[in-house]
This record gives sequence, C-alpha cells and structure tokens, in this order.
Amino acid sequence: MPSRGDLAVSPIDGRTARRCLFAIVLSAVAVYIASIDTTAAWDDSLVYLVGAKSLAEGHGYRLLNLPEAPPLRMYPPAFPAMLSVLWRLSPDYPSNLPLLKSVGLVAAAAFALIAASLLWTPDRERALVVVAAAMVLFHSDVVQLVGSTVFSDLVFAAAAALVLLLLDGELAARRWWLRSACWPARGSRCRRAAVPVLPSACGCTAG
Repeated sequence: MPSRGDLAVSPIDGRTARRCLFAIVLSAVAVYIASIDTTAAWDDSLVYLVGAKSLAEGHGYRLLNLPEAPPLRMYPPAFPAMLSVLWRLSPDYPSNLPLLKSVGLVAAAAFALIAASLLWTPDRERALVVVAAAMVLFHSDVVQLVGSTVFSDLVFAAAAALVLLLLDGELAARRWWLRSACWPARGSRCRRAAVPVLPSACGCTAG
C-alpha cells in the first residue's frame, strides 16, 4: 500500500507549469468555441440581451419586449452595456449570439490565469495550481455558461480575481476584509465559477 509520501504531487519547475497552464487554457478555449451555439438558455440571458439591444439601439436601458418599454431595473447595466458594444458590431439576432458569448469565453480564460497568479506562491506546489485551473475551466457549469448562456457570472469572477490580484500586496493587512468581501459570492448560485478558487486565494496568498 503506498504511503502518504508516495501520493504527493511530483514537483515541476515554473516554466513547465506555465506551459501546462497555457496549454490547458487554450484547450479550454477550444472546448468553449465548440460548445457555443445560437441559443440563449435561461431567462436571465434574455434579460441581459434585451438590455444590450436597447442600449445598442439608443433606447436607454429598457425592456423593449414589454408594452411601453419600461426601464430595466432587474440588473445593473454594466454587463448589458458591455454586450451592447458587440451588438452594434453585429446587430442581427440570433446570429450575433456567438459573438456575444465570446465575452464569457474571454472572461473564463482571464479568470483562470488571474486566479493562478494569485495562487502561484513560492511555498505552493505549482502542479496543484495547474490542476485547480483545469478543474475550474473544464467544469460542466463553466462550459455550459460559455456555450449556452449569456451571463455575467464569468465576468464577475474575472473582475473579482483581478481586484484580489491588485490588492495582493496588502492582503496580509486586510485579510479579514477580503474574507468578508468573498463571502457573498460563496452563497450565490450565479457565482459558482468563482467559488473553487477565490476563497483559497483570500486565505492563502497572504504571506
């Protein structure tokens, strides 16, 4: 029976780990591209799309699919505003859905790279960071989010990871604050992409 030491992850050098990480990210991007379709699953996606269309056509942030086009108050306009830029480039719906979904694709890749940077510390085995990135990128929920929905989840995850990275130099002094900031993301279904890595980053990058 193998001992605990025999089950330890074999160390790999930084260059090899970085190559593996980029290979995993590129492979995930290929999977995402193959999974992207011209459907928009879930009601939330449709609300984001209506808001993006309204902004792109100069009507303001409104629900154009309802009588009298009332203001859209369900979600903040930041993500639909981002989509509206692409909507102006390709206004034909639903043929523009693959382009709109590319936002999630880019965000997923960015999240993996930024989160890996947060976890990439001298005292942590790099192979574990690479494995963690692969587990997040190829998780079925993430693949579904990119391929079949237009959600803000992955953009939120990438933005949250970027904020943590920018604050990395102050993590030791503000560790308690970052734990509090990460807590709301843990309880939300639509933030599942950020859950596996961000809590670890909050607790492990301080040093």
